[in-house]
Formats: sequence, structure tokens, C-alpha cells
Amino acid sequence: MLQEWFDAAGALALIERERVTMVFAARHYANTRLHAEIRQFPIERFEATGPHRQVDPDKLREAFRWSVTRKGHPDRKDRSCDD
Repeated sequence: MLQEWFDAAGALALIERERVTMVFAARHYANTRLHAEIRQFPIERFEATGPHRQVDPDKLREAFRWSVTRKGHPDRKDRSCDD
């Protein structure tokens, strides 16, 4: 379903894709029940903690360019990384 949103949106900038993802998550996965003990909705509690730090788009873009080559464990063929 999320991929359909991205396909419909076309080639969006990274920031716009993040916004679309947040809207999708809020509509489809957000826990909207009132918490019995704290008497707040989850989104109210989240927003009450103040402005949240935004990721620098250049650093985020760079993070997705990293690649790692993992070596398998010599004694185990089903392990994908060292223990």
C-alpha cells in the first residue's frame, strides 16, 4: 500500500517522501486508543515532549549509500555474520 502512494506521488524529494511515510503510518498504524493510566492518546504524549530533532538530509542520504560486506561464520553455513 505504501509503495502505491510513492508510485502515485512520482519522484518526490527525500523530505517529501518522509512526510508521506509519516502520514501513512499515522493513518494506518497509529495506536489511537486512550491510555488507561496516563489518560493520554499516544500522539499527544509524543507531541508533548517538544520539538523533535530532524535528520540532516545530506547525512541521511549518505547513510543509505554505505555498504557492508559480511563474512559468514566459518563453522556455520546458516550464519550471515560473525558472533
